[in-house]
Amino acid sequence: MLLERDGRAIGIDYKRLPGNARAGGIAGVTPASREPVLLVFEEELPRRVHVYRLELVIAHPSASSIGLPSLLSRDILNRWHMTYRPIDNRLEFEVASADSTVDLN
Repeated sequence: MLLERDGRAIGIDYKRLPGNARAGGIAGVTPASREPVLLVFEEELPRRVHVYRLELVIAHPSASSIGLPSLLSRDILNRWHMTYRPIDNRLEFEVASADSTVDLN
């Protein structure tokens, strides 16, 4: 789910969104839009990008969601291998699958 602070940072014009959905979470329920997107993550070594086709829920600005972070949902996280190493305070991800992977080398 994409929330206001991040939406504004990437230039979303909320007035142009259709408001065709509702989003619920820790802040309650707010009007939202569902939009088809390509979500792209770049990996440094080896240098490549992983592309995911999905429907992104974009929460419209509301008093209850101000300051909350956007969330990467299970539709992406389920396609990664995650390792948490508390002794090093590290959370690492390895891509298990993507809709498309492009080698940039």
